[in-house]
Parts: sequence; structure tokens; C-alpha cells
Amino acid sequence: MLLSIVIATYQAGEALEKTLRSLLILPSDEVEIRIADGGSTDVITLEIIQRFKPYLAEYISEPDKGVYDAWNKLIPRCKGKFITFFGSGDTIEPPYFSECKTQLLKSNIRIEYLACRVNQRLPNGKKIREKGNPWYWKDMKRNMSIAHVGSWHAKSAFEEYGLFDTSYKICGDYAWFLQAGSTLKTCFVETPLVNMQIGGMSDHNPLVFAETRRARQEILHKNLFNLWYYDRMYRLRKQLRKWLL
Repeated sequence: MLLSIVIATYQAGEALEKTLRSLLILPSDEVEIRIADGGSTDVITLEIIQRFKPYLAEYISEPDKGVYDAWNKLIPRCKGKFITFFGSGDTIEPPYFSECKTQLLKSNIRIEYLACRVNQRLPNGKKIREKGNPWYWKDMKRNMSIAHVGSWHAKSAFEEYGLFDTSYKICGDYAWFLQAGSTLKTCFVETPLVNMQIGGMSDHNPLVFAETRRARQEILHKNLFNLWYYDRMYRLRKQLRKWLL
């Protein structure tokens, strides 16, 4: 098994179905899908999960402490050499799997993380912008410069660097990358292969600012001047993004 797809969801209804339908084009002999549901009770979500159960390697439904807790529950049980994470409403472009796999095979080093560009879209499908850059440590120390959705993590990387810190509600992925540090072995696909639905946890949420600052301070031990500088840059980027939307 090459790739395990983990989806954390709660009361997502038709957005979950949109994601699952998109993923069914992937080769079942190389890809598995696992869902961690936070205990949904709405009829639509439950009906969708029952309908797609034959295509799932695993489905659990129980209360959790947030998305990172849900991911952590499934990571040790994944059979894939690589693990990726999707949210309800996110979809893939048809070349997603083949292009990522080709990029891995072209690499002459043991890759721990693969990322691609993503299209950010409104719920109606309208494309707003492309997002995601290659991994550069100097950029990651400042902010989350890569696009996380749909990116591939070697399962061995979680064994080496640990699981996600569940004390974070929104920026646990950023904290994980800072913990992995400058030696993380990465590759990048320039093509936008994932469609990310605008309206996720981190869109214009003030908690993003507090948690990214906390991660830099606790993990990188940044001094006050560096924190002030990165804070200012972060605020400017968020204001510009709101203006562009």
C-alpha cells in the first residue's frame, strides 16, 4: 500500500460526499481511505458514510478533541507508506496520484514529505487563487508557506518526529513541521493537484495568529524582536488576502 488518506469530519453532510466521490478515482490496490468522524448525528452524514463504507479501509465515530486528535487516532493504523489528510469539501484533480507518485520515483533520496500547489475555491467551485510553495526552512520559520491539504507524509516521519500536538486547535500541522525542522527531506509538484474549499478552520480565524506565534516561540525559541517582525508580516499578509477576496 503506497498511500493512506485520512479524513477527519463532523456533521459535514454533502461536503464529505463531494470529497469521497473525488477520491474514488484512485487505484484501490495502492490507496486506502480512513475516516475519523467526531460523532456525527445528522442523518445526511450518517447516510453518506454508510453508502461509501464498502470503499473505506476504516471508519470510526467517536468524540474527539479536534482535528489533530482525530488524525492521531488513525495514523498508527494506516497501512500506506505515505499518509495524507483531507477535509470535507476538498477534492483532487485527476492526475493527483500519478504525478505525486512519479515525483517520488524521480527522487534519489528517501522522501519524508511531498507537497503540491492547491487551488483554493469557494463552495460553488469558483477558483480564488493558487496556494503552496516548495519547502524552504527559512520560509517555514516565518509562516506556513506550504499547502498542507493533500500533501504526502512518510509514515516513518511520524515515528521519528512524533504525532500532532493536540493542544493546538488550528496550527498543529505548522507546529509539527517546525518540530521536524530543517533536515526534513522533501520534494514538490508545481502543478495544482488539490482543490481546497475556502471556509476551513484557518480561514481568517484570529486563533491562527496566536497559535503560529506560540509555535515559533516554544519550538524555535524566537526572541521578542523576531516574534514582533513575524507577527507584523503575518498581519499584513492576512489583510492583503482579505482585500483580494
